[in-house]
Amino acid sequence: SLAKTEVKALAAKFGWHVFEREIPFSRSFARGAREGTPIFQTSYSRSIVSSKVGMFCEEFAMKIGL
Repeated sequence: SLAKTEVKALAAKFGWHVFEREIPFSRSFARGAREGTPIFQTSYSRSIVSSKVGMFCEEFAMKIGL
């Protein structure tokens, strides 16, 4: 998309890192906040969303050296 292209261009210009993995929109994030649970334990959250969040977390952890 145009927005992603613009973000990648700005990131390159300023030396910022852009993650390959993305966290998708999900109403389960708000539900999890109300329930006080992470997305992985939120009632009715879709497994694909939990999976994508997990993949992003792994990429983030590698980037910061965990």
